[in-house]
Amino acid sequence: MKSLKTGMRRIAGMGCLWVAAAAMLGGCATLKPPQLFVEGLKVDKLHVTGVSMDVRFRIHNTNPEPLEIENLEYQLDLNGVRLGRGYYGEPVPLRGFAEAVIVSRFHLNMLNLPAGVQEVLSSDRARARVRGTFHAKKDGGLRKLRFSTEAEVDLRN
Repeated sequence: MKSLKTGMRRIAGMGCLWVAAAAMLGGCATLKPPQLFVEGLKVDKLHVTGVSMDVRFRIHNTNPEPLEIENLEYQLDLNGVRLGRGYYGEPVPLRGFAEAVIVSRFHLNMLNLPAGVQEVLSSDRARARVRGTFHAKKDGGLRKLRFSTEAEVDLRN
C-alpha cells in the first residue's frame, strides 16, 4: 500500500512538471515575428564591379510585449531577381506594437547579375521581396524569427 501511494505521488509530481513545461512552451509559442517592410532603396555609389545601396526598412512589433532585435539577416529580390544577402547588426529595441525605421547598407556585385537588373535600378519603382531571420532576445536567450514580405518600393530616395 505504501509503495502504491509513493508511486501515485511520483505520477502526480511528474504531471506537475509536464504542466509547468507546457505552460513555459505555450508562453514562448505566443511570440509572433515582427513584420519587416522595404520602404525604399537608394543607389549610392557605382563602382566598376558593383554598387552600394541603402535599404530602408520599417519594422513593426506585432506583439504587445517589448522586443529586442539583436540583428537581422535577409535576402533581397527585385522584380523576381535575387540581388543577394544583407545583414543589419545593430540592436533594435521595440516597445509593444511599436515601429522603427532602420537603414541597412547593401553591396551588390554587378558581375553576377543579369543585365535587366541594371535597368530596374535606373527606374523609379520596383517590386521588392525580402525574407530572412530576426535574432531577438527573449527569456534570456536568442530566438530566430523568420519573415517574408513583398512590396512595391520607390527607387528614387
